[in-house]
Amino acid sequence: MRKINTIGMKLIEYKKELVKDYPQIVIDSLMLAIEKMVDNGEVDLETYKRIENKDEDIDNFISFLLTKEQYRKTFEELFQEYEVFRKEIAEELEMHGLLGLSTETVVEKDVIYITKTFSINENFVMEYFGVEEKDLISLMKRRGFVEQFVALRLTKILRDIKKEAEVYISLIQMDHSLAYFNEKKSGYNIDLIMIISIDDLCRLENKTKIIAEIKDINALAEKKYNSKMIP
Repeated sequence: MRKINTIGMKLIEYKKELVKDYPQIVIDSLMLAIEKMVDNGEVDLETYKRIENKDEDIDNFISFLLTKEQYRKTFEELFQEYEVFRKEIAEELEMHGLLGLSTETVVEKDVIYITKTFSINENFVMEYFGVEEKDLISLMKRRGFVEQFVALRLTKILRDIKKEAEVYISLIQMDHSLAYFNEKKSGYNIDLIMIISIDDLCRLENKTKIIAEIKDINALAEKKYNSKMIP
């Protein structure tokens, strides 16, 4: 019901009240209030009939409301609500010294992304492969050796991190990006993505555990990466 707007929530309350054992004068008063909403354009006739229909249960009615744009919160409204959770998580991460993680609100999926980025730049390539600066142009070119190395080697490492972490985490889902070019750092990146549902973030009792799982995943990721990639 989080996505239902003020009008929709009002209709849900009316629907709940109409199935109660009230005197007819109360029922008539409730229906009159709904009819006024129809008259001023807040409610369409299909919705009115569904509210009136006592054979339709509340769950089906809520599902119906979610199909109607006029009863759903806008993207902007949801974004502002989700941003509150994202900022809280970001502040917690900063308090725990996890400064290398970025956060993002993804309204379309009802989640917050926590991203840890691994970068392979020119300095790394020279040190790791023992090549000279003059060789970098051919190695670092798009779809060249380094991009393929990141796509294969780092993807394997991130898959291993995901597989090991999923044994003990319960409130975070994990994914990773494809390798991509980072123009600012003249290199290639790949992202380890921790995915947290808004539903889980809404439950206060989950907050401490979510932060603990992020810390554990971050520590595992650094350990795995360092063991496989640091010369």
